[in-house]
Amino acid sequence: MGNQISIKIGVEGLALLGPTGTPGTFSAPVRFVAKRGDKVVASRFQRTSVTIPAGQAQASFIVVEDNILVPFD
Repeated sequence: MGNQISIKIGVEGLALLGPTGTPGTFSAPVRFVAKRGDKVVASRFQRTSVTIPAGQAQASFIVVEDNILVPFD
C-alpha cells in the first residue's frame, strides 16, 4: 500500500417538516464516503443536530469531516 493523504469532506443538507411535523431539534445521520471508482476507500459516520425554529418548515445544516485518510498511489 502506498502513502496516504488527508482530505476534508463537507455536506450541506436541508431538514424539512412533513405535513404533521412540528418545529424543534432533530438528530440527522450523515455518512461521508470517499470512493475510487466503485471501491470505498474511506467511510465515516456522525450525527448532527438540526433545529427548525418555530414558525418555519425547514432549516439547513452544514457538516464538515476533517482528516479522512485515503490511499495515495
